[in-house]
Formats: sequence, structure tokens, C-alpha cells
Amino acid sequence: MEEKFFDFAKTKEALSQMSADLALLNAALAAKQEALTLERKNARELHLSDTKQITALKENAASAVSLIDSINAYINGVL
Repeated sequence: MEEKFFDFAKTKEALSQMSADLALLNAALAAKQEALTLERKNARELHLSDTKQITALKENAASAVSLIDSINAYINGVL
């Protein structure tokens, strides 16, 4: 019958290395999550800014159309 012996020193070293690797992975994941959160926040702010600009452009366009209609009405009244 064959006996199997465990090399506890190697097992301890492997567990220690695995623990260090998991700590690095956890730090990398946390950094990536923080970067994604910041990117998402920036995208949201950009979207809000774009929405405000579009709204302002729509209001200015409506105002310009109204002014042009008013001028046309005046010209039609004069002619």
C-alpha cells in the first residue's frame, strides 16, 4: 500500500501565495469598480449637460420661429 505524505511547508507557501494573489485581485477589482463608477458619473453629467443644451436650443429655435412669424405677419399687414 502506498502512503501519501503531505508537504505542509509547500502547502503553506501555496496558500500564502494564493492569499496574496487574491488580495491583489481584490484591489484590482476595487480600483476597476471605482473607475467604472467615475466613468458612469461623468457620462451621466455629460448626458444632463447635453439635455440642457438641447432644451435651450429648442427654446431658442421656437423663439426665432415665433419672431419670424411675427415679422411675416407685420410684412403681410403692410403689403
